[in-house]
Amino acid sequence: EHAAAAAAAWVPWVLWASRKAASEGSLRGTVAVAATVALGLLAGHPETFAKGVLLAAPFGLICLSGARDWRRGLVALAAGYGLGALVAGVQIVPFLEYLRQSRSFLGRTASEVNPLFAPFATIVTAVVPKFFGDHASGTFIPLLNRYGLASNFCEQQVYAGVATWILAAVGAWAGRPRRTAAFFAAASVLATLLMYGTPGVAGAARHLPLIGIAAWSRFGLVTITCAIVLAALGVERLASSPVRPEAMRSPRQAWGPALAAAVGMALLIANTLAWSYSSFA
Repeated sequence: EHAAAAAAAWVPWVLWASRKAASEGSLRGTVAVAATVALGLLAGHPETFAKGVLLAAPFGLICLSGARDWRRGLVALAAGYGLGALVAGVQIVPFLEYLRQSRSFLGRTASEVNPLFAPFATIVTAVVPKFFGDHASGTFIPLLNRYGLASNFCEQQVYAGVATWILAAVGAWAGRPRRTAAFFAAASVLATLLMYGTPGVAGAARHLPLIGIAAWSRFGLVTITCAIVLAALGVERLASSPVRPEAMRSPRQAWGPALAAAVGMALLIANTLAWSYSSFA
């Protein structure tokens, strides 16, 4: 009965639509962005979808660099997001009216810091999702962050799947196009830093409109989304890697970088498990 999942389901579609609008600069692309943005905003949890838009909109701008006509692409992209917001106005306008009387909004804006982030120790859920128990069975242990606040079971999760993490490392290292792989790798790192309220990043983000008062613990959704996209790029790269003897002599064109990334990610997972078990034994 939590609407966050319904809103999150539209994030892949707005990513696809943003790429289409930016690359084609067409009316179809504009309509696709407008439709997915409106449906995402009307899905029942605007804050969750807003985090998806924070990922999709910059991705659309990145896609402009490969477009035939970047000006048309930019117009199509901006028009799509604008029209989508207008269509969802029936939800947005009452929300803005309610916001003026929201106790949560007043409490978050009055504080000098944003304490709504996950404890760093919960990063172990990236590889063991139920490391701290299961809330459904009553065994869940909610850890406290440095401000003494506990996040719930879902907000302490950043699990995309062990195989997904390994393939994501492949995609980040050798995925194509490189600008796409680099963007999602950087977005994943930034979202993770926000999720755990990393000093420095948290201080800078606190002054950004809306982002500064958002629940940072829920940025795990963005981290997981980026991991899935990078894993897809990794699978595509492995499937298209040349295995001819002459190609194997060129590390940049063969399996070397991909395998190195996979091994490195596997070692990272092993080290994370060892650290977590020793810390909470």
